[in-house]
Amino acid sequence: MKAFKKHWCVRPLSYMLSLYLVVLPLVLTFLGGGVRAQAQVTDLTRQALPQWAVLDFSNDAGYGGAEIGRQASDSFVLELGKTNKIDVVPRAQIIAAVQSLGLSLPLDTVATQKLGRELNVDAVVTGSVATVAFDGSPRRATSAVIIRVVDVNTGLLINGAIAQGTSSPRPIPSNDDDALVNQSIDNATFASVKQIVNYSLPKGTIMQDEDENTVLLNKGTKHGMYDGLDMVVTRRGSEVGRIRVSRAGTDNSDAVVTVRGAGIAPEDVATAIFQLPHYSIRGKHVVAAGGGSVVADNTTSGNSTKRSSFSGVGGILASVLIGALLLTLVKRGSSNGSLAGAQPGNPSAVEIGAFDPTGLSVVGGQEPGLQNQLQDPQFPQISHVANYSPVAIHVTATTGNVNPFLWQEYHVYRPDFTGQNVVIISGTTTTIGLPHPGQLPVLSQASQQPLNVWDDGSDRPVNYTTLSPVTNTTLNVTSGVGFVVGTGIHTNLIGKRWQYTVDGLWQQSTTGTTGTTTAGGLPPPGNASGFNLTAKVSTNSVTYLQPVILTPILFTGTTPNRVFLTLKATLSADDYVVEFGSSPAFSPKKTFKPFNSGLIQYTAASQFAPRNGPDFPFFDPNAGLDMTQVSSQLGNPPVIYARVGVRDSRNGSDNGRNPYLYSPTVQLPAALVPVVANARGR
Repeated sequence: MKAFKKHWCVRPLSYMLSLYLVVLPLVLTFLGGGVRAQAQVTDLTRQALPQWAVLDFSNDAGYGGAEIGRQASDSFVLELGKTNKIDVVPRAQIIAAVQSLGLSLPLDTVATQKLGRELNVDAVVTGSVATVAFDGSPRRATSAVIIRVVDVNTGLLINGAIAQGTSSPRPIPSNDDDALVNQSIDNATFASVKQIVNYSLPKGTIMQDEDENTVLLNKGTKHGMYDGLDMVVTRRGSEVGRIRVSRAGTDNSDAVVTVRGAGIAPEDVATAIFQLPHYSIRGKHVVAAGGGSVVADNTTSGNSTKRSSFSGVGGILASVLIGALLLTLVKRGSSNGSLAGAQPGNPSAVEIGAFDPTGLSVVGGQEPGLQNQLQDPQFPQISHVANYSPVAIHVTATTGNVNPFLWQEYHVYRPDFTGQNVVIISGTTTTIGLPHPGQLPVLSQASQQPLNVWDDGSDRPVNYTTLSPVTNTTLNVTSGVGFVVGTGIHTNLIGKRWQYTVDGLWQQSTTGTTGTTTAGGLPPPGNASGFNLTAKVSTNSVTYLQPVILTPILFTGTTPNRVFLTLKATLSADDYVVEFGSSPAFSPKKTFKPFNSGLIQYTAASQFAPRNGPDFPFFDPNAGLDMTQVSSQLGNPPVIYARVGVRDSRNGSDNGRNPYLYSPTVQLPAALVPVVANARGR
C-alpha cells in the first residue's frame, strides 16, 4: 500500500476521481434518461466500424512474465478505442471462442482465420513485447512492441507496427522498475496505434488484362502504388490470385500475375499485402534492417515522452464525461433524421452495354432489364432501330456508416427524374394527389445488402418508402397501376452527363419482438417511429452514351499492309479506341487511338440519331494501318477480331468508373488478314 501511495499516477487519479464525484451527478441530472438512450445509439454506431479481435500479446523480452504481454495488449486496446475507428471485441468473448474451437495459443494462420470467422470480425491482432531495457541516470525503461493485423478472409497481413516507447526519467527506486516498464509499454502502444490508424493499404481495381501475364490497375503512384508491391486480388471477398506491380505510373499501373488462383478478371479488387519492415534486435533494442531507428517511437514525434493526460483510468472517466456532453449536443441537433452524419458509402456509377465482353451486363445472376425504347409504341416517331443499343448504368453503394442490420432501403435519384405532377398512392388503398417532398428516386432497393441496381434510362413505376415531412413517419409511395412516373425518357438521356445521388432509409432503433429476435432501444428525439433518412451522397459523373456502329465492311483496303477504317461519331463520346485481338476475349490484344482526334465532331449527332455523327478516318487516310505488324504481335492468328470503344473523357480516365463502351465484336475481312505459313492449319 505504501508503494502504491508513492506511485506517480496516484495524485492525478485522485484529482480525476474527485472531479468525477462532483461533476457526474450534475451531468446525470442535466441529461436525465438521455445518457442511457444515447449510449445505446453509440453502441449501434460502433457496430458499423471494422471489428478486430486483439489477442493477449506474448512476452519475448526476457523481463517479467505473461502479465507484461497482457499489460501491452490492454494498453493497445485502450489506445485503439480512443481513435473511434476500430471496434474491439471484448476479451471474454475471445477467450470463449478460443475454448469452443479447442485452439491453443499462439495461433498459426489457419487457426487465426478460424477464430476470426467464429467471432465474425474483420481482423485478428497478435503482438509481442519484443524487448525491455533500462538505462540512464535517472533510470528509465525502453520497451518495443511488434504488432500484426491479420485479415480473416485471406490470412494475410493488412496492417501492423514495430514501435518502441521510453518512460519519463524519474528517480524511482530499482524495486519499482515495473512502473517504468508499464509506462514505456504504454508509450510504445500509443506510438503503434498512431502508426496503424494513419496507414491505409493501397487498393486498386483490375481494369483489363493486357495479356495473359499482365493486368492494368486503375491506381498509380499518387495512390500509394510502387514497383515491386505485392497485392492480393479478391472477388466478393474471396482470393482469386496475386499480382506484383511491375510499372507504377502516376494514375495507373501495370502488374504481373504471380499466382493465378481462380483467375483474375476486370473489376476484381487488388489490395496491397502489408509487410512489416525488416528488423533486428541489438542490445535489447529493435532496430531497422541496416541500422537506424524503428518505425514508430514515442520520442521521435517532437512531443513529450509522457502519455496524454487523458490516459489510463482518469482518461476513461474524462472520456465518459466529455462523451456524454457531446452526445447531448448531437441529441439536440439531429431532428432532421440524419443523426450523426449518417450516409451511404462508396457510391459509384458505371456504364455498361449489352455487348460488354466483361460480362458486367449480368451480375450476380441478375439481368439489368436492358430495354430498347424504340420498340415502345409510345415513341412511333423513332424509326431507325439501328441508332440505338441496350445500355444501362450500374449504380452501387453500401450502407456506409449505418449498421447494415438497421438499414431499410436505398433510393437512387437522377437529376431529370422529378415526377412532381403524377398521382401516387399512399398506403394500400387511398389514392391521393400527394405533393411529393422533393425529387423521386428513379430506382430503389429494399435490402440490407449493398446497393446493386441498373438504370436503362426508361421511365418506370415508383415503389419506395420515405418519411413524411410533417409527421416524420414512414410513407409508402407507389405509382398507380399503369402509371409511369418521371419526366426522363430513354432518348432524352442520350449524350447527357450527370451524377446520381443516393440516400437511404434506416431505423435507428425499435422496441418490440419480431419472431424470436428482440430489438431494444429508444427512438431518436422527435421521431416516434425511429426511422431516419440519411444524407444524400453523389456518385461519380457518367454520360449516357451509345456504342459505335461497327461492321466488317467499314474496314477497307486492298492489302493487309494498308487497312483503312471510317467511323461515324457518337454523341458526347470524345475518347475512341480500336482494339484487335486473336480471340473474341481480346487476350492478347493491340489497341489504337485515332490518328487525329481533332477530326472527330462528337457533338454533331442528335438524340434521335446518336451514332450518326459526321464520318472521320480512324487511321491515317493516306498510309492506313499495317495489319501485318498487328498480326505478328498477336501471334499470327488465322482470324482477327475487332471492336471500337468510346467514352466521355470529362468523366475521367479511370477505367474502373469510366470504362469504354464497346461496339459488337466483328471479324476483320479475310482479305485484310495476313496469311502466314502454317497459320491457317492451326
